[in-house]
This record gives sequence, structure tokens and C-alpha cells, in this order.
Amino acid sequence: ENYEPCVDLVVRQPNIGGVIALNVNLDRPEFARAFIKAKKKYKKPIVAVLVDDPFISQEFHKHQIPVFSAPERAVRAYRGLLEYRQIRKKLSTDKPRRYTKHYCSGDPRGRLSFIGEYESKKLLKRYGIPVTREVLCQDEHAALKAARQIGYPVVLKIASEKIIHKSDVGGVILNINNEQELKMAAKRVLRLASNVLPSVIPAKAGIQNSFLVQKMIKGGQEIIIGGRRDEIFGPAILFGLGGIFTEVLKDFALRICPITGTDAREMINEIKGNRILKGYRGKEKVNLNAITDALLKVSSLLLEHPEIKELDINPAIINERNLTVVDARIILS
Repeated sequence: ENYEPCVDLVVRQPNIGGVIALNVNLDRPEFARAFIKAKKKYKKPIVAVLVDDPFISQEFHKHQIPVFSAPERAVRAYRGLLEYRQIRKKLSTDKPRRYTKHYCSGDPRGRLSFIGEYESKKLLKRYGIPVTREVLCQDEHAALKAARQIGYPVVLKIASEKIIHKSDVGGVILNINNEQELKMAAKRVLRLASNVLPSVIPAKAGIQNSFLVQKMIKGGQEIIIGGRRDEIFGPAILFGLGGIFTEVLKDFALRICPITGTDAREMINEIKGNRILKGYRGKEKVNLNAITDALLKVSSLLLEHPEIKELDINPAIINERNLTVVDARIILS
């Protein structure tokens, strides 16, 4: 008869978040009733470790109190219950941010399954995500004019719907400092690209066969923001550092959309390389708020565009002031 007041005294304490009930071969109904009443009264998580207690086990199962035969498994389950409660609390107070929907140009449900860098970045820009200053050009003359407008140094890229990975075919030339270098780069890009895919050589107007001239971004830290639509869970968003951190070391964070500001900040802190972003060993401390903002906007974009199967922002450059998307692509379902 002493179980109930003792359990009530413990569970009602404001500094007690939950309880693990332990019982070995003392299969008494009053033990079960004490914890069942406490669970109903105080709404705190309770899990149990029971050995040779068939009655208590049956009663606990009826009232949705998890039962385990080993303390280690009970502790892991209890931790899961606490995390679930924290997530529910967070979602009730930290609402996902909403943005005005913008549509992919060029009828994304039409013939194309891949949207190249230029069009992908136009969509990102409509969501308020900063991108590099750039001009789509149909020939070398237009590329030279664009470079003068943007200002050297610039980057020259091949723009083709048939080439997804531009760097793999030599379709990206960095740090071009003058017109002579740009002319040589244009010839080199076309020559290398045509060896892989002859049809990419500019022959007519259109985004399919073009140059992309963009401002060269120096300094800062490369990061990756990605998205993928899962058949069961829907859109998911990824964050990691650029280079070997994500691709080789698999250091990245994932969340199911929609995400909140708290989720975005947790993603940043979750990766092992987060100290680099915070100024590790004299490195420049970057603008973490700009990363948070970009993650929220990408989450909204993925939710509002079910036609997007994959989104790859790789890389974006983040420094102490702002974030700028350098390259991006979209794959449609």
C-alpha cells in the first residue's frame, strides 16, 4: 500500500522529467497501479524494466508503458520518449516560415527532367536566396561583353541541359582575369565539352548551348545544401561543409521538411565540422544566420514544388557577411 504515495511523491517533483520503473520478481498489482496512476496524473514519460512479472507487464502494456527486460534498452527508450516530447514542444512554439510560391520556368512538368544551373539559380533567387552575379551568353563576343559588365575576375562555364556535371568534362574555368584569358577559356571549354558531347557546341540560340559568365567569389567557406523527395517521408533537406567533408567523410545533417529556425540551427551545430564555421584556429567566423535563412527558404521551396525530385546547391560560399550560391541544379520527378 506504500507504492502509490511513494511513486506520486517522486513523479510530481518539477525537476523530475520521467521515471524508469524497476521490478524483479515482485509481481504485485499495487506496483503497477502506482505507476499507471502517476502516468495519467502527471503526463510524464515512464518506461519499465521487469523480470518475471507477468501481471505488471500485462497491465503496463494495456496503459502504453513500454516494458523491457534489460536496463540498457529501457534507458535508450526513455531517451527516445524525451526527444519526442521535445520535438512536439518545439513544433508547437517554433512554426516553419512560409514564403510566396514561385514556379520553375519552362514548364517543369514538360519534356525536361533536369534544370541547369542558370534556371535553378533563378528559382533560388525568387525565394530570396542570394546567387552569383552572372549572364547567360550565346557566343564568345557576348561572354566578353558580360565579363566587362560583371568585372574581372570571372568564371566561365558551359551551359547545357545535356551536361549535369560540368567540372567532369572540363566545362568550368575559374579565376579568369582579363579578355585574353577569357577568349582562351571559351575555346578550351568548348573543345573539352565537345570531346564528351559534340552537340553542346553552340549552334543556335537557346539555353541548351550557351556560356555562363559569373563573378568569381574568393574566400569564405564552401557549404552544401541539398534536397531530395522521399516516397514515404516527402522532401528532406541536407546541410554540410563543401569538399571532402560531405562527399568523403559523410559529415552532414538531415531533416524532414518543413524545418523551423531551431531545426536549421541544430543542423548547423550537428555536423562535426561546425567549429570551422565558428572561427576555429583563426579561421574567419561566418554568418550563421545567413545559413539558417537559406535552409529555411530551401525547405519552403521543396515543400511548395512537388515536381522537384532533387535539389543540389554545391557549393554555396559563406563568409562573415553573407551567403552566395555558386552552383546549383534541379532534377524533376
